[in-house]
Amino acid sequence: MVGQTISHYRIQEQVTSVTPDNQNAVRQLGWLYAVAGKRAEALKLAREFEDLSAHSYVDFYFVAMIYAGLGDKDQTFRWLGKAYQERSNQVAWLAVDPFWYPFYSDPRYKDLVRRVGLPQPE
Repeated sequence: MVGQTISHYRIQEQVTSVTPDNQNAVRQLGWLYAVAGKRAEALKLAREFEDLSAHSYVDFYFVAMIYAGLGDKDQTFRWLGKAYQERSNQVAWLAVDPFWYPFYSDPRYKDLVRRVGLPQPE
């Protein structure tokens, strides 16, 4: 328990807001906040991604992951659609990334996997 608290503190201390250089780390923290029930913290990071996108490249796949952790399917697919449109290289992981398991039965997921040209997960 103490190790987890210290590790969480170190991550939070190093990652306080989204920058062009720390997007992967922030999406991980945002997803962790989301699945841990820290909705406000997760949404804050998702909004920071959106703000950053006004003046810098943002990988919208990462934003979708935060919303996936929150269980917000509509926002998840909104951001996955943007990632697809922006040709995020992360979309190549769509059929195997465990973040998407809860979405396998959703027709929007199946359609996106098909449009990307990936095999449907089993």
